[in-house]
Amino acid sequence: MTTIDVYYFSIVKEGYPETIKDLLFILDDKEKERYMRYKFDKDRYCFLYSRYILKRELARRLGRAIESIQFHYTQNGKPYLEEDALYFNLAHCSHAIAVAVSKQPVGIDVEALERHRSLSESLSSSFHSSVASHIQSQDTEAKRIDAFASYWTCLEAYVKLHASTLFSHIADFGNKGLRIDDEKAFIYDQTYFYLENFDGVKVAIASDTMATIQFSNLTLSANAAL
Repeated sequence: MTTIDVYYFSIVKEGYPETIKDLLFILDDKEKERYMRYKFDKDRYCFLYSRYILKRELARRLGRAIESIQFHYTQNGKPYLEEDALYFNLAHCSHAIAVAVSKQPVGIDVEALERHRSLSESLSSSFHSSVASHIQSQDTEAKRIDAFASYWTCLEAYVKLHASTLFSHIADFGNKGLRIDDEKAFIYDQTYFYLENFDGVKVAIASDTMATIQFSNLTLSANAAL
């Protein structure tokens, strides 16, 4: 069985290193342009640090210098390594960064539950009717938010796994009887999904085959040492 390694970093708990700008050397020219397009430092730092976590792990596995890791991109913007048989995906939100690395295709999403407090009502109706009904049937607001976040992160991970686009799937995602309750692992539409909660953050992983998920919680001190 293939292993998917997931590296999770809590922005809320750990913050960023004071010397984070010293990591700019790991970005290629296009990534630096993207970094500079962000208006706020918090968004720049999230982009930079998520790239650092990902590239550091890829460099370690490939025995290469971190600055030599450069990505190519699919038509829908999914990064990949052209010459190496490693698959990866990354996601970040205001609260956390999550990076998945494996020898098989993988998609990952991470979302702060508090962000979905406002989205759960406005976007639930965008899902397939069976999914929307299941979300709205929850008997408390907290459960509705959690259910919405579960479906949303799974949808995002599914889309990223298949290098597709969100709005080409949102209306029919779940139309084959998908119902997410308290499961942490399930199969839907020939895709394996894995869900985890970390201090108000929902993480979803999608894979074409069954896999063992290994989570590593990263700390600022450990990252600084690597």
